[in-house]
Amino acid sequence: MGLDGGTKISRTDILRGQSWAVANSDTSRSTRGGAVQAGYLHQSKEISKKDRAEACWSACALSGAALRSPVAACWLGRLYNKEAVIEHILARQGSFVSEEATYAFANRLHLQEEFGHLKTLKDIFNVHLTHLQTDEMLDGGLAATHFGCPVLHLRAGAPGVEFQALSTCGHVISERALRQIDEQACPLCSQTYVDADVVPLYGNPEQVSALWSRNKRL
Repeated sequence: MGLDGGTKISRTDILRGQSWAVANSDTSRSTRGGAVQAGYLHQSKEISKKDRAEACWSACALSGAALRSPVAACWLGRLYNKEAVIEHILARQGSFVSEEATYAFANRLHLQEEFGHLKTLKDIFNVHLTHLQTDEMLDGGLAATHFGCPVLHLRAGAPGVEFQALSTCGHVISERALRQIDEQACPLCSQTYVDADVVPLYGNPEQVSALWSRNKRL
């Protein structure tokens, strides 16, 4: 698939576009920090559940860039490139690491409801994602990889498969695998945890609401 000039669009480009569409698919408009102009029109694109899940598990929720190590999660259950979060926090304080970071922060000002909770590094924790090789092939004959459960080898983003991050050790494991373990200890490193250390990733509305409430109490 190419453009008029013959440029080919990569899978990463597509995922980046999907992630930005996900971030902007909320039709709400906050009046915090200023009034909404009377002529404001919000044009939203409906995102399929499949595209939403793939974007969430392939791209940084903040920058839209492909997820790459080091990866972090916030206490609301979203995944980020840690570098992007650091730049965002510095930008909130008026310090920009580059001209690109300045423009990126300006473009996110209308998403303060989504990312306003990212104020310090205490608002995130490092996570360890597991790559699973699939039968899907990419251009050049390379096998595609996706993030998944290191215990049951379930693919992240697959319908009906929920994942959770353990803030104590950072391992990301399917909810199904954790449910099968009698004791509250990470099956990969044996680090113990309590219920408050378990963060559902990209959970349902009820889970996200509970995480918001818990985050406000911290």
